[in-house]
Amino acid sequence: MNMWKKIRQTGCTLLAAALLFTACVAVKPTSSGPAGGPAMGRFVEKELELPGSPSLEKGILCRGKDGALVVLDLENALRWDSADGGDTWQEAPLAWLAELEEKPSAADCAPDGTIWAADRKGKLYRVSPEGEVTGVKVAALDQSGGENRFVSAQLTALSAERVYIDYSVFEIQDGSASALGEGAQICDGQGNLIADLGDMYRAAASGDTLYVRDHTKGCQAVDIETGATRETMDGAGLFAEQVLGMAALDGELYFLDSTGLRKIPFGGNLPQVLLEGGAFTFGDPTMSVEGLQVLSGECIVMLLQSSSGRALYRYKFDSTVPSQAAATLRVWSLEDHEMLRLAVRQYHREHPEVDVNLEIALPEGTGQTAEDAIRALNTELLNGQGPDVLMLDGLPAESLAKNGMLADLSGLVDPEAFEPVFVEPFRTEGKLCMVPAQFALPLLAGSSALLDQAQDLEQLATLMAAGPAPWPVGPNGEGLFEKHPAEQRPVLYFDTLRNAFDLMWAASAPAVLAEDGAADDAAFRRFAGAMATIDGRYGLAAKGDQASSGAWGASVGNITYTLGSEMFSYITGGAQLGCMLLENTFAATYAVKGGPEGPGEARPFPGLEGSAYVPQVVAGVNSAGSHQAEAGDFVKTLLGSEVQNTLLETGMPTTRAGFAAQLAALAGMLNSVDLNRSLYDPTTLLKQLTGPMLAPSAVTEAAFEAVKALCEGSVDLDGAAAQFEQAVGLYLAEQR
Repeated sequence: MNMWKKIRQTGCTLLAAALLFTACVAVKPTSSGPAGGPAMGRFVEKELELPGSPSLEKGILCRGKDGALVVLDLENALRWDSADGGDTWQEAPLAWLAELEEKPSAADCAPDGTIWAADRKGKLYRVSPEGEVTGVKVAALDQSGGENRFVSAQLTALSAERVYIDYSVFEIQDGSASALGEGAQICDGQGNLIADLGDMYRAAASGDTLYVRDHTKGCQAVDIETGATRETMDGAGLFAEQVLGMAALDGELYFLDSTGLRKIPFGGNLPQVLLEGGAFTFGDPTMSVEGLQVLSGECIVMLLQSSSGRALYRYKFDSTVPSQAAATLRVWSLEDHEMLRLAVRQYHREHPEVDVNLEIALPEGTGQTAEDAIRALNTELLNGQGPDVLMLDGLPAESLAKNGMLADLSGLVDPEAFEPVFVEPFRTEGKLCMVPAQFALPLLAGSSALLDQAQDLEQLATLMAAGPAPWPVGPNGEGLFEKHPAEQRPVLYFDTLRNAFDLMWAASAPAVLAEDGAADDAAFRRFAGAMATIDGRYGLAAKGDQASSGAWGASVGNITYTLGSEMFSYITGGAQLGCMLLENTFAATYAVKGGPEGPGEARPFPGLEGSAYVPQVVAGVNSAGSHQAEAGDFVKTLLGSEVQNTLLETGMPTTRAGFAAQLAALAGMLNSVDLNRSLYDPTTLLKQLTGPMLAPSAVTEAAFEAVKALCEGSVDLDGAAAQFEQAVGLYLAEQR
């Protein structure tokens, strides 16, 4: 049972129902403009305003009779209809809401104007176009026998006699929720089951067909009337794992993810990108998508939510606008980052005359390796070409700087805006060739008495080896978060060797790698020996790579935070200490809350020497790039207040102002939900940091493979050191 399914699906049910236009037009710019000018045609974004500019408390975007665009506000009992794609609206009350026992949590409108609605107790209602309400009892949703049972339902209204229901049933006992069941069904107007479709991820309807996507990216075209599957489609390699919205129109599917909106004919194998996420508001990582409607291949409407409320946006193809801006800035990153996408969006606001081409070298589901991606990038750079802006995470950044491939950013960055540890270590021969926009901090939490016994990694390894071994956990995580007597708790809990390595390497890599990137043999032996000491007691290598626990997550207000089993086991009384890679300050608050014995304290995770942090979204400018001025402006945007002061969940900002803004926002959120908890301020931890962990991804993988071989017993310490030194030597030779 996929307990995280409903967490991944944001907002209301996303669907497309009746057709407003007769065909989906392939959107392509004209080959040239008037008199052989630039190619014309691109999508233009416009925020749509409802009459009176209402605050949508519980907004739902759908399609109604004759294909009209419909917005429902279930909290304020209002609806708005537009027959012209959002240019004009007619407002009307939702009088029928007064007849329901409680306000519905989900609703949708069918092509004939019928509205289907459901509440958290599993009650389903059918509302005629005239406002007549009929209760419909569906066996899978009926929770009348359980006071503590609730239903989370998403509805796709297919007709007056058909509704698609994607549901989860859960029970709350002592403040904890447990899943009781979930599924997806097509039911008729009396609640009778037409088809049980199992566990589905997304759905959209068009004409007489319902399209459903499962969690493995497989799609089915289902007959709305009979519930029979007409065709199937394998979406592997075509759709992202995390889909923000799905719609359908005239046999074509539309999938929205953080990178953009794509369409593909059902059964096809070549998606067409319609909207790039970086150029539009929906791609802003501070936005969540609550509704998607495709009116035609040239007109899309979305309902978006941010901390300031909900708003409607229309994306309409305009053939009078040049298809490309005067300049295009290439921004390259090995992996995706929310802060990077936020910067792309903000830069586009500030510089609409410049297009930004965000190139993610390792997008989700890619078969390419990091080494392949870096090799291809190096080839471009050596030829005096390449992207204008480089995110240097995982790259041989120091080598690029020493070889003159990175421009000096000193004129763009005010050092006083940062803690020195975020600026000074990134200077090369007096030039500031790179700067991190955010960071993560390896953290160790527990009692001060125990933390005092773990001043460095070797002391920690000795402490772990002398303590109890981890308790056995079932294959599905059974018994993971049970409280154990203090004398039976291991010092730390890890479920895989990789998890332990990643945290300990982040803290120790600066000592293992010399300034020229070469391996320090003595330091690596100390690191590998400490890892072997831990594994000798914990037996992590023998368990393999499959984690048995995953992570524990929750939310406070609009903030979502995640604690891995390494920290959560400490909080629940399963380990003496907790550890994590801290990426937001609220998680630190939870860490110092402590375990069953009471509050603890937090310190940077001990490495071999000093206290390291992990720089993230490390920006550099290609010294041979063709858009130096634009690239510099992008770096300034990345470090500006609109970006640094915004994100609360993923990555801590490196500017002093951004860090203070994050703390203030989180404190305000805690106060708004009346939690009796003070926000922990980790500012003092920053004073203890001695430098960044800048190991290239290839070196990190070489270190892990050597440590893994040592722990598995296939090599001794000498062999592990030789294996690592050889791998690093080959890597450095290739970089030269």
